[in-house]
Amino acid sequence: MGFVMCMDAQDMEVIVIPRNLYTLESVEKLIEELESKHGYSMETISEGTLGLGKLVMIAPEDNMYNFVIQEVYLNEWSCGHSVRRCARISKRLQMEIDAAKSEAAWR
Repeated sequence: MGFVMCMDAQDMEVIVIPRNLYTLESVEKLIEELESKHGYSMETISEGTLGLGKLVMIAPEDNMYNFVIQEVYLNEWSCGHSVRRCARISKRLQMEIDAAKSEAAWR
């Protein structure tokens, strides 16, 4: 997957945007299909502002892929979502999931 780099005019900061961005509707459709047809479970790591934030779709079996879905800032009015497929959940990602679960338990 390639990346597009652009400058933020206000903060003069370089923003790296993945080329493959998906709309909120298409990602919600993907989540619904993964949950209902394939038995995936969803773990929310962080809530989004305009979109879904960061979440992980965990596969019910080891021979299936997991999906990491992350909201990508575009401007003040819109966002996109990147979808990354991974065979295993990394240690860092597992730590983020555990931290989000423990934070949710305190609410």
